[in-house]
Amino acid sequence: MADYNKWPKEELIKRVKQLEAQLGTSLSDPATVPESRTAPTPTPASTARSTPTSTTQPAKKKQKKHATDIDPAKYATRFIALKLAYIGKNYNGFEYQACGTQSTIEEELWKALVRARLVFPNPDRPNEIDWTVCDYSKCGRTDRGVSAFGQVVALRIRSNKLARRNGTQTQISPEDDTRMKDDANEVNDDYDDAPLPVEQEIQYPRILNRLLPPDIKIYAWAPSPPPDFSARFSCRERQYRYFFTQPAFSPLPNFLDPAVAPSASTAKTAGVLPNRPKDGWLDIEAMRRAAKCFEGLHDFRNFCKIDPSKQITNFTRRVFEADVVEVDGLDTSLPYLSGEQFRNFQQQQPPPCTDNTKNTSLSAETSTNLAPRTPKVYYFHVRGSAFLWHQIRCMVAILFLIGQGLEPVSLVSTLLDTAKQPCRPNYVLADDAPLVLWDCLFGRDKAHDGPDEVDWVYVGADSDSPINLHGGALSLTGELWAYWRDRKMDEILANRLLDWVSQKTDVHRAKFLNAKSTRVYDGGNSARYIGGYLPVMKKAMIPSPEQQNDRFAQRNGFKDAEAMRASGNWREVIRAEKLGISAAAAAASGNGASVMDVEDV
Repeated sequence: MADYNKWPKEELIKRVKQLEAQLGTSLSDPATVPESRTAPTPTPASTARSTPTSTTQPAKKKQKKHATDIDPAKYATRFIALKLAYIGKNYNGFEYQACGTQSTIEEELWKALVRARLVFPNPDRPNEIDWTVCDYSKCGRTDRGVSAFGQVVALRIRSNKLARRNGTQTQISPEDDTRMKDDANEVNDDYDDAPLPVEQEIQYPRILNRLLPPDIKIYAWAPSPPPDFSARFSCRERQYRYFFTQPAFSPLPNFLDPAVAPSASTAKTAGVLPNRPKDGWLDIEAMRRAAKCFEGLHDFRNFCKIDPSKQITNFTRRVFEADVVEVDGLDTSLPYLSGEQFRNFQQQQPPPCTDNTKNTSLSAETSTNLAPRTPKVYYFHVRGSAFLWHQIRCMVAILFLIGQGLEPVSLVSTLLDTAKQPCRPNYVLADDAPLVLWDCLFGRDKAHDGPDEVDWVYVGADSDSPINLHGGALSLTGELWAYWRDRKMDEILANRLLDWVSQKTDVHRAKFLNAKSTRVYDGGNSARYIGGYLPVMKKAMIPSPEQQNDRFAQRNGFKDAEAMRASGNWREVIRAEKLGISAAAAAASGNGASVMDVEDV
């Protein structure tokens, strides 16, 4: 019986329609319909009324021609690597998940590969997603909502070259496949095992990009990866970027901001720390100093989420570089942010007008444009050999608290000192959407600052047609331009609407209101109101990794995690135990179920 848990959504829908069609056919056949459901024998009168007046037969519908499928045995395969980019907002992470309610990047990639006849499923399970058929490996496993601009996968894929038994080495197009002679028994001793040159090979990025969704694109491929290449284990460096704006969220006007309260007593009542930035703005320099504390070899157990089922015991990771960088050319103007009530404390006043012309008056919009254009765009940049689960989001969450003046820069060093702080405080992770797996570099035997050892062929490069990159609406840049412009129009309209509404009221006329609630920023579209702020080191502590591992082992019948790991392949031991219990319960109930009938755990 087919395992429908591994079928993609589209294949399940096709299967339902197929079963419905079969059911409809069986019901329309009188031989298969029960007697109670058959139509009554018509009377002569009714027969006469139902007799058609014309003997003309209705025209038969023209059947669609089905494209001849490709025989994978006629083609050679080659092992390649693909570099792809995707916006993860609409996907449930990168890795395929059976029975997932939302599609994943791997699922979309699999469907495109199978539809293009570049990867062929297991013939015994043609509808299942099974990456084991193509020597597949992936570099990173991004979580739900996280994007990637440098994700890498390696796999064995169909080539344009004929297989050895076909007795030739020339490439053919799929259209010529039907004209090939069936010479499977003929062997050519002069067959060259070398892969085809790039110019004669299938244009993998172009074909796949036409089948992939607009927010998933392949922009490079490696025709000949290094020997024993693995997209996961051959990676020596992963780079992440977490984007945010300055201001980070909508600033309060001065008369509502506790940080600029008119009296010390009011500021104390609001729980304001000294030298805290204006509400909505971040202290970028403090964030940079804190980011530098991450560099080097550290135990990051207080900057990750623990999964006891993985039984991880080593949380030491090396960070090559960590910094906060401003993005040039992405700042957009919201003139109201340059006004006196919303301007950042460190922001310079607009320079005096030096225009000696007769008309020296300036409009409000012109005068505010003399100030630095805001909001600006920054990103937290981090490079390392490998990272723990949710490590980047934990690091960014602490940086945001420091940038808001809610925590000191020394908090990073405090959490990295696991001898004094073995348990992680229960702070909130940063939002997932702004995080991007920026790039992946390969070469395990090289220094972390060396070049990538994989020779990539980028779309539009010398060995690739420039039309594929800049060839119109169907080119890579053409499709990405349409995707970008659609969202750019939303940004422009939202920008104008926000600035239009924000300047309809004169905020200078308002009186000061005592705002006692603190807003905390986590990387999302707005901040959270939390009342009085509780410092990180005073929050409840999550059990240490050792405690969580022991609890997992005890729930599965072991004394502790050490005893569980000493059992060897403890996952198989747990699985066999669960299958045995389930089978015994089924036998006791008298339903005759065997171990093979129990669902895999």
